[in-house]
Amino acid sequence: MWEKNMNNVIPFKAFLYNSRFKPDFANLLSPPYDIIYPEMQEALLRSHPYNSVRLCLTKDPNDRDRYRKVADLYAAWKKEEIIQQNKKPAFYFIRDEFMKGNKPQVRYGFVGLLELQEFGKGKVFPHEYTLSGPKQDRLSLLEEMGAELSQIFFCYRDPKQQVEEIFKNLEKVPPHFEGTDSLGVKRSLWLVEDYESTERISSLLNESDLLIADGHHRYETALEYRRRNPGTKGNFIQAYFTNSMSPGFSILPIHRLFKLPENRSREGLFDHLQGAGFEIIEKDSHDLPSLTKIDGNNIAFGLCFSQGNKRLKISRAKRNPLETALEAAQKDIFELGFGWSPEELKKGLVTYEHTDEKFLEALQQDPLNLGIYLPACSFDQIMDVVKTGQRMPQKSTFFAPKIASGLVNYELGNG
Repeated sequence: MWEKNMNNVIPFKAFLYNSRFKPDFANLLSPPYDIIYPEMQEALLRSHPYNSVRLCLTKDPNDRDRYRKVADLYAAWKKEEIIQQNKKPAFYFIRDEFMKGNKPQVRYGFVGLLELQEFGKGKVFPHEYTLSGPKQDRLSLLEEMGAELSQIFFCYRDPKQQVEEIFKNLEKVPPHFEGTDSLGVKRSLWLVEDYESTERISSLLNESDLLIADGHHRYETALEYRRRNPGTKGNFIQAYFTNSMSPGFSILPIHRLFKLPENRSREGLFDHLQGAGFEIIEKDSHDLPSLTKIDGNNIAFGLCFSQGNKRLKISRAKRNPLETALEAAQKDIFELGFGWSPEELKKGLVTYEHTDEKFLEALQQDPLNLGIYLPACSFDQIMDVVKTGQRMPQKSTFFAPKIASGLVNYELGNG
């Protein structure tokens, strides 16, 4: 029995690609809208005439009718049965197979509808701040099209791994759809429709704390849509749920790249860090993970220089039990060291990479580049912070792999 302040997770009748597209399935999916750069968008458009990017992103930001055109295309795809609504309410179980370094990994999760909760009044916790521009874009598209082609990504904690147990039976039968997408992730989809199973699944997350991993802008957009459109239509969002205790769960750090301000030298930066209580140790330039290894109640991050290939380990004791290396680097270097406010950081002073390879590649592109190499935050670390009502700096986490758009689609109020 669902009660107020519990999570209300329900099955729904999603819109899925017509089964005639099974051979082309991999070319129908697209990454989340906010990681698609122009060249990627063009490649996705070329990959298939019905690639989901056509409904997730507008093509010309100067076209005043761009959102209406996407809504018209969505309506046409329904009429032509490019996408079809599932006949029964279901939960949509997704297996993601991917590589982490040179090791194969599997992540299990499922898609359902989640009743919206205002922050601070339920069990949904955001961990990053948002920007107004992306929210306005998503709201305009949602109001015109009235559908969501990707889910908001939630994590929860379940040591019993009940969803993973359900997959053991599902994997005995062929998936509804299967294919490897443009991110190199093999996606497999199963539908769970029988009443007994859906009732059981609905109750799994009733009392779980739900962390928004990805989709903060879309969650806040959904809240705004509901405020503007009171009633039942905007009460639910499409959500993807995965267990933080599952072996394939992965959070990557997002490293920072920047240049010294004109009024700050290397030596001045070192003096500032030592004055703030940090120890500075030069390390082997080829062993990046060693820069973040800690003992006891310490935090550590790497400070890397393009010029001279210098790698420094920057460490000190935590100032409070919840402090992370990311928070320390952000505050002690960018804010106190350089005088960069959080608002200024949003204007391109810092760039971001989440893999070691891309981080080193970007670092070497300019002899004046510096980089902050960070450790990953754990699910428990993040939850400890957000349960105090705080949020982490922007670009603090990369939940890998990203979920796919177009795999499961929800039309507001029609589930």
